[in-house]
Amino acid sequence: MNDSISATLIVKNEERNLSACLKSIQALADEIIIVDTGSEDRTIEIAKQFTQHIFHFDWCDDYSKARNEALKYATKKWVLIINADETLDPQSLKKIPRYLSQFPTDPLHLLLFRLLTPGQPNLFVRGLFPNHQGIS
Repeated sequence: MNDSISATLIVKNEERNLSACLKSIQALADEIIIVDTGSEDRTIEIAKQFTQHIFHFDWCDDYSKARNEALKYATKKWVLIINADETLDPQSLKKIPRYLSQFPTDPLHLLLFRLLTPGQPNLFVRGLFPNHQGIS
């Protein structure tokens, strides 16, 4: 499918936030990839309610290595990187599928959308990008 999406999250001890985040993207994402870096709370239990694509990665103080670990499991045409304390803006959720079908899927294109973080008055802009193995 031309507009299929892999959502990727790197998590650790996110039981307070994870459910809201995953609920906000589950209608959009064709697969959800969770890379856990050592949770000691109910994070994994909550993640299993949304996906079976849960992997462990030993945290090594390098976010890019953890991100690349998550990206290697993404199999869909587009990749969304989202933090567990963010939720997808409902207006963006409605628009993204329509926009994906119009965007080229070369590595130079990025679709921007809004994320909401509880307690933060600002909206964060994040990207959805084509999945090209070997690009990190």
